[in-house]
Amino acid sequence: MINAGMFLPTYSCKTIYDFDYSKFFKEGKRYLIFDLDNTLVTYSESRANLEIIEFVNKLKAIGYEVAIVSNSPGFRVKPFLHDFNVIGAYSSKKPFLRKTRNILKSFNNPSLGKCLFIGDQLLTDVLVANRLGLDVLLVDPLEKSTEKWYTKINRFTERFFARRAKKKFPVKYSEVLERRYG
Repeated sequence: MINAGMFLPTYSCKTIYDFDYSKFFKEGKRYLIFDLDNTLVTYSESRANLEIIEFVNKLKAIGYEVAIVSNSPGFRVKPFLHDFNVIGAYSSKKPFLRKTRNILKSFNNPSLGKCLFIGDQLLTDVLVANRLGLDVLLVDPLEKSTEKWYTKINRFTERFFARRAKKKFPVKYSEVLERRYG
């Protein structure tokens, strides 16, 4: 039986720009792991735009170490790793843990409590973060119309798990998922 709580993010907001990273840094967070597609950039973008590069640089200036963990293939992810000058993993097969664990190790094995995973999908990003014991920020997808067919299947399946979470954890659900799933 799947634990519905594994599909509940710690936090949620509309975009990556709506979260208070400075406050979080003051609370002891030091590591940010981002999903790439529909979290940082849309599927239709092949390189990072100036706005998102400045955003990542601002996070690094605060003091964060930043990484990207994506299920997309290397030819898609590598240009963004270069643009952002960050470490990352591609073809990660989230929610499997191996590549995300490798990124954590490259952070010199930080305390899991100092790491925040940021993504747009319950079935990949939220689940991998919860399986590893990381805090997770769920953001709305940037542009659903350009999503791949398999992501569209995930979006459909997410609703099932969101309903289960609503039944088992109504208070937490109302805090982090109600805005998105009703």
